[in-house]
Amino acid sequence: WNHKRILICGGRRTGKDTTVIKQRIVPFMWKNPGVKVGVYAPGWEEADSFMDLFRDAVFDTVLEKSIDIENKFDVKLTNRSRLLCRIASKVSTGKRGRGFDLLYYTEAAYIADSDMAVTRATRLIGSAPEIQASSPNGEENHFGKAFNSGIYKVYHWKTSMNPLISQEDLEEERKLCTDIEFRQ
Repeated sequence: WNHKRILICGGRRTGKDTTVIKQRIVPFMWKNPGVKVGVYAPGWEEADSFMDLFRDAVFDTVLEKSIDIENKFDVKLTNRSRLLCRIASKVSTGKRGRGFDLLYYTEAAYIADSDMAVTRATRLIGSAPEIQASSPNGEENHFGKAFNSGIYKVYHWKTSMNPLISQEDLEEERKLCTDIEFRQ
């Protein structure tokens, strides 16, 4: 987590969001009072799913007890740390000028380049770490270009690396997926 720009390319069942929440976002919010974490998703369904994973990760922990304000897409802790989850869209409100201390993009490959440009503008002032995670979605989008740019520290997580998924489950799923779905 020491790199300023991290890109996680992983399969559909690798636990990208869960890992980032538990290993980066929660410790960051807990140890750094007053920080703002911005999370962007390609749509409200993905944003809602991310917030469900966040709530599951903090359930029955010290962090849950320190939640001061809890709205559907906005969580503020008693130490003044805040997490805002929004969709990455030019027409969505509440993106510019927030000055986030950490940016996280869930399913970044599915965010349009023009929408990515709008949300990334907040990084120009500071040096906020940026993490993008997604299943692959071709090479002609921001995520594909970032993957090959050399600017990001790239991690490639395969579903077979997830200890919660057995090889038998993977073989069964392969029978139910098209080749493109399974390669993803």
